[in-house]
Amino acid sequence: MKLDYLVIPECYADTTFIETIVPPDNQRGYNHQMGCSKVANKMQSDLKDDFALGIIDKDKRSVRYLDEFSLITNKQSLFLYKHLNKHHYIIQIYPAIERFILESCSEVDIDLSDYGLMNNLEGLKQKTKKQTSKKDPQLIKLFKELKNRNSEQVVTLSKWINYLKENNFHSQIEEIKEL
Repeated sequence: MKLDYLVIPECYADTTFIETIVPPDNQRGYNHQMGCSKVANKMQSDLKDDFALGIIDKDKRSVRYLDEFSLITNKQSLFLYKHLNKHHYIIQIYPAIERFILESCSEVDIDLSDYGLMNNLEGLKQKTKKQTSKKDPQLIKLFKELKNRNSEQVVTLSKWINYLKENNFHSQIEEIKEL
């Protein structure tokens, strides 16, 4: 099984963001699922005996599967959980990817209007909530710039994903905490 299949972002914008900051090793990209519950279902069914990394927003509704996880670490808007008995990890972005993007842009002085985007949450959501956001050149350009400017949150997220992809079954919680 290809490693990229084991990285499971939850929505179009999350998938585009993750694929931009940590490019997948194959052309197909990561294992996009539509919604937090679908990420959890994929982890519990097809990947139940494998390594898996879910990347979800912290939505109003909680994901029951997270009850089987413990919090390893958190940094600002990012929370990293590990399953109590499996090599399953979930990165939760609080409260959601759009606010994460806005905060990260603010941190490194990026004006979204330079990318043809609105500088507010509702305006950004109008762009990210569409299926077309998966291939949106404005979003991709913005995400590349966030990566290039080394936003602390983006760097942390990148480090966690890269570490877990490289170490999957051999991941060490103490090493993750040091990232």
